[in-house]
Amino acid sequence: MSVFAGCGDSPAEYNTIGSWLCAGTPILLSDGDRIRAAVAEVDRPVADTEPMCHYCGCRDMPLIKEFIAEHEAVYNLSGDIRRALESGDIDTARRDLVEIQRQLTEHWAGEEQGLFAVMRDDPDCTDYIDALEAEHREMTTDLSTADLTTPEGRQQVLASLATLWPHIEKEEDGLFPMSLTTLSGEQWTAAIDAWERVHRRPVRR
Repeated sequence: MSVFAGCGDSPAEYNTIGSWLCAGTPILLSDGDRIRAAVAEVDRPVADTEPMCHYCGCRDMPLIKEFIAEHEAVYNLSGDIRRALESGDIDTARRDLVEIQRQLTEHWAGEEQGLFAVMRDDPDCTDYIDALEAEHREMTTDLSTADLTTPEGRQQVLASLATLWPHIEKEEDGLFPMSLTTLSGEQWTAAIDAWERVHRRPVRR
């Protein structure tokens, strides 16, 4: 079947279609092509996961490369937290939890103030971006309010971290490819400028 995907699809709808979609591009899917199941095992490093979309060229964009590098860092750190919790090493889990919150806060600010903001100029992208930002807020609350000294708090963190990979998929398989067909040069410059303000360094070229 031929499938088209773009910002008009909600993240939930997008992830029921297929993982090899480049937004706005028709893809012929065989019977064997299925969306990869949401990864709940957050202890697998990124290098061991299946590749995301590599067809549209968005991964060659300097700003997108920065976002993907940040995704890999926080995803691997989430695995460290899970392993620490499962081994009963609360001190290490607490230290890494503080660090992942710091990294996510900076990463999300770079996305929301830059790429997300300029993509909102396209009304077809608004609902998709709203859903992604809502997931940012939900994860922030879950990670910042969890008490790691209680079983409930530890489970709260594990459940929140289990949503990280599916969230990353929605960006790397959906929004990032769509940015290539949506944004002008001026908008890319604005997105990069915002990211550099947040990170206080230039995007690596």
